Amino acid sequence: MSLETSATSLGIDVGTSKVAAVILDADGQSVAHASRPTNAGLRSRFSNSAEQDPQLIFSALWSCLDSLPRELKQRTRSVGITGQMHGVLLWNSETDTAPLATWQDQRSTAEELIRFRHRTTDISLQHGFGAVTLMWLAEHQPEILKQYRHASTIHDFIAACLCKSAPITDPSDAASWGIFDLRKLSWDDAALARSEVPASLFPRVLPMGTVLGPLKHQRAISCGLPVGIPVLNAVGDNQASLFATIEHSSNDVALTLGTGGQLSVVLSSLPRGNLPSGIDIRPYIDGKYIAVAASLCGGKSFAWIRETIRNWCADLGVTPPEDAVLYKRLNDLGLEHLDSPLAATTSFIGERHAPDRRGSISNIDLSNFTLGNLSAAIVRDIINNLYSMMPREFLSNKKRVVGSGNGLRQLPLAQRWAEKIIGLPLHLISLEEEAAVGAARLAQRAL
Repeated sequence: MSLETSATSLGIDVGTSKVAAVILDADGQSVAHASRPTNAGLRSRFSNSAEQDPQLIFSALWSCLDSLPRELKQRTRSVGITGQMHGVLLWNSETDTAPLATWQDQRSTAEELIRFRHRTTDISLQHGFGAVTLMWLAEHQPEILKQYRHASTIHDFIAACLCKSAPITDPSDAASWGIFDLRKLSWDDAALARSEVPASLFPRVLPMGTVLGPLKHQRAISCGLPVGIPVLNAVGDNQASLFATIEHSSNDVALTLGTGGQLSVVLSSLPRGNLPSGIDIRPYIDGKYIAVAASLCGGKSFAWIRETIRNWCADLGVTPPEDAVLYKRLNDLGLEHLDSPLAATTSFIGERHAPDRRGSISNIDLSNFTLGNLSAAIVRDIINNLYSMMPREFLSNKKRVVGSGNGLRQLPLAQRWAEKIIGLPLHLISLEEEAAVGAARLAQRAL
């Protein structure tokens, strides 16, 4: 395809550790992509907080966009944005911001979280949710809330800056904060009033895929993007990734393994009744919803084995194998021991619905604590943990598992366990930067 017709949309993903961008052609296929680490982590101001510097995130964004081919950027006709959900940023302007409190933030205690749930009657609230962080600030640092006019996700902030507009959010990001009405797809006004957080801080909610405004940011224009092209309101990275990977929502189950893990199913309507702990219902495109089983330790659990071996080698004064060699060997040994007698629980850093839960390895005797058995047991539980959270009726009549994320692509052991445990064939997605691709395809669709 010629350059004259190839570049139609740009997708930007503002992740926890990096910023990624892709340019798609007229057929929705990636013709260029780039990523840059943000290195934006800050020393915690509060106990157990997790914060990042928004200016360093912007710097990574400009570096990422600058690296894309200029001739493709000049032919871009729309911009879609996605990013890390749940987190919250207080701001007045592009350069006048508080630190970003990310989804990993744990500043509220377990007792405070219970109290926040009781106050708002929203039992879905979890540590790291934007509403929880804002309620904590209202109690402990109310002067901070008085300094800023807006609160938004980091990607809503960037979208607003690109258009020089007030922040607008969409149902996917708004729901990730909590105190959100999933039926009305708007803030829960009663819960918001009880939260004791100024309602003026919360951004307006518009449907997913709404055009936020024309591109006006001079730095973005100077890197080659056409002035005035439409910029969509930002969307959550979970929804963007699903939009890029799921081809047939009635047939596909989506499995993603990165640092954490997610098993997702698209639902045609909002389910009724009580759902198991660990299941999150989130808004999706075209009035649909997704049921998400999410773990905090996905691929990170397998990486723990590798890091433990490296630490033991250091303690013994022995040089460990290179990471790539060690990773492959652990995977190969695990494949040889799928009948591992060890039982593992991989909630090493808790779960969002059970933050105090921890991991374990059991059924050890004097001869079976081998690397093969350990690798197989750990990866088995990574998959089984997600599968056990998902209601079986949501999986009925599904035809395949669509797999994505480096933790799944680079670990054949996880691929084997996924097919074995879920009981469906696995189709691996070869896309680079799925969330950015999804954001770009939403932008393409808006045209």
